[in-house]
Amino acid sequence: MNRPERRQAAKRKTPEPVSLLDALLDQRITGGCQDCDAYQDVTRVDGIYRITISHDATCPWLNAREGVDRGARRTP
Repeated sequence: MNRPERRQAAKRKTPEPVSLLDALLDQRITGGCQDCDAYQDVTRVDGIYRITISHDATCPWLNAREGVDRGARRTP
């Protein structure tokens, strides 16, 4: 092997960039809300990533945001 061949062999190929979000695709990630047992789903459509947070039905933050009081008792 001559010098030019050694130099060519020593050159490293540039790795393809790998996104952290690619590693998380199609996985359920726990957490995302301090007030409930929320989880997150990561999806990608047409190169755009979407992180969806799903809260519990009893989440006080979500209920306050939606204006729902699930803890209140109804009186007839």
